[in-house]
Amino acid sequence: MYYIVYSSITFATGMKNKFRYDKEQITVIHTPSKISGASCSYSLKVNTYEKAVEIIKSSEEYGVKIKGLYKKTDNENFEEITY
Repeated sequence: MYYIVYSSITFATGMKNKFRYDKEQITVIHTPSKISGASCSYSLKVNTYEKAVEIIKSSEEYGVKIKGLYKKTDNENFEEITY
């Protein structure tokens, strides 16, 4: 699983809606606390790195900044991924 972190639910929902007709599942969630600490950010959760990069590129085209891209590891932690 990959998590694209946005500063607000408005940005996360807006980007999810741009991909609403895709076959791959995209979910808006509260960013896990292991990523965000105490902040109130939201994330898009996707299954593949390729889809995450596609969404990030689209975010950049629309001027929507992301706070980071993270991959969930086998031990339930998260590692930041460069894209």
